Amino acid sequence: MSQVDIQDDKQELIVEAALKRFAHYGPSKTTMNEIADDLHLSKALLYYYFPDKASLFKAVVDRILNNYFEEIECEANHAKSIEKTLLTLIDVRHDFFMKYYNMGLNRNIIDCTEGSLDEIIYNAIKRETIFMKKLLTKANDKGEMQIENPLEAAELYMDVMAGVRFSILTPNTRSAILDEDTAKVINRKQKQITELFIRAYRSIN
Repeated sequence: MSQVDIQDDKQELIVEAALKRFAHYGPSKTTMNEIADDLHLSKALLYYYFPDKASLFKAVVDRILNNYFEEIECEANHAKSIEKTLLTLIDVRHDFFMKYYNMGLNRNIIDCTEGSLDEIIYNAIKRETIFMKKLLTKANDKGEMQIENPLEAAELYMDVMAGVRFSILTPNTRSAILDEDTAKVINRKQKQITELFIRAYRSIN
């Protein structure tokens, strides 16, 4: 095994350990010392790979998002219709949001990372929108839907899905805390809107 492979393996182990702690306790309540102790590493070695918690947090978010996109692409490849695909993706998104809610992916909760996730989140939204455009284009080609501008429709759909989530979770509105009941409300409303979206663009042929 080359030195590069060894370094990559070490980084993977650190990211995995950090993910577990961040997901359970939240990034703001996790220290670099605790992550080093979990892996029986020296602080110096941990900081060699990740100079601060902000850089480690970004690496963890990258890992989560890559896992998310792998799963939605897999689900989309196995679904038999655009309706089934979109409804299944809502469930996948729901599961990821619940699993990693303590990570604070809907807000920057570590002082040192404020603003540092903007590019990652922006790229993730862009990536998911392009993925959605491909799904809608495929539905067009199969005659399931009639959409003149799939990219515009994908952007609209993603905006509405995010709007449902944030309208419920935004502080000083209905609920700022994601519990199981609140998550079910979000899930149900997103599926209702998805049904309307599909109906609006469904092919009449």
